[in-house]
Amino acid sequence: MTEREQFKAAILDAYDDSVDMDTGELNVAKFNLLLDLVLDDHFPKKILKLTLCKSPFDVMATGEKTFEFRKPTIGNKRLLFDKNGNPRKYDLVLFRNGYGNQRPFFLVEFISVEISINYARFTYSNGLNVEIEPGDYIISLGKLIKV
Repeated sequence: MTEREQFKAAILDAYDDSVDMDTGELNVAKFNLLLDLVLDDHFPKKILKLTLCKSPFDVMATGEKTFEFRKPTIGNKRLLFDKNGNPRKYDLVLFRNGYGNQRPFFLVEFISVEISINYARFTYSNGLNVEIEPGDYIISLGKLIKV
């Protein structure tokens, strides 16, 4: 079995283990927990996990917004850069909507991270307006893997 096949099998097992045998309903909280374990097992330290509010989540899940912008906080700096200030390398970004137990999510390819040197403003189809300032972090994203 290839690594890809093992990964798919692990996700299917997590899904099966999250479905109530009596009602057939998916326990989303349990599935998210099991999915985290599968991802950590198959992609250790190569998945950047970020939380989004609804508006950015909606335009990113459709592929319209292909960059994530973060302010240069200590936590974001630690996630995105090593001690020497070099950008960290990730394979994927796991975006979750909100902080509740039953959070929708999607996976997208991680391309790169850089620091903005200009001001910029973006408006998306759902009315989301994003303003970027010099020093903000820009995470470039590739294709959607799982919605």
